[in-house]
Amino acid sequence: GAPCHYLAGPAWSPDGKQIAFQRTLTAAAPGNEIDQIEVMDLTTGATHVVAMPPVAGSEMAQFINPRWSPDGTQIVFTVMRYPTPPTDENILSSSIAVVKADGSEADTPRLLTDPVMFGSYPDWSPDGQRIVFSTYPLGSFQETTKATNLYTIAPDGTGLAQVTHFGENDTRATQPTWTPDGKQIIMMCLRSAERR
Repeated sequence: GAPCHYLAGPAWSPDGKQIAFQRTLTAAAPGNEIDQIEVMDLTTGATHVVAMPPVAGSEMAQFINPRWSPDGTQIVFTVMRYPTPPTDENILSSSIAVVKADGSEADTPRLLTDPVMFGSYPDWSPDGQRIVFSTYPLGSFQETTKATNLYTIAPDGTGLAQVTHFGENDTRATQPTWTPDGKQIIMMCLRSAERR
């Protein structure tokens, strides 16, 4: 990217010709930076925005952790919402959202999950029919005892299904990824804060 700082979360397109990533845009007021999702063409070096949060006011949004659909037409990512200025401790909500990879929906990402679920770490199934995600992202909920589970949902926001069934003060399921054959999901398991 140009410049190459404030970039994170890269993800290869299925054909290996593009990279999606998040870019932090600096703001006039410290703490009001926003993260948008961009795509770079590796042949030309050209970039385009595929998801841009609204300008920060009393609240702000960060778009992070992009992942491509298997057919390369869509990108799923996490929408984090905070009051301004944001900290890990004052997160308001997080959701899973999808946009077209061509940038035509940059201002209108489609939210798939209820913000109160605190969805994060999305990943596409190999057939593109389901998206897996976890709840209560680690960065903002390092010490939580809330039930942290995996869910799947269709790319149109229907068919929400719970995959794991951990309770409060129980093991936390997070950062899921589908196996290449789509038959299993691997994840990180952590003990809750009270069991460490």
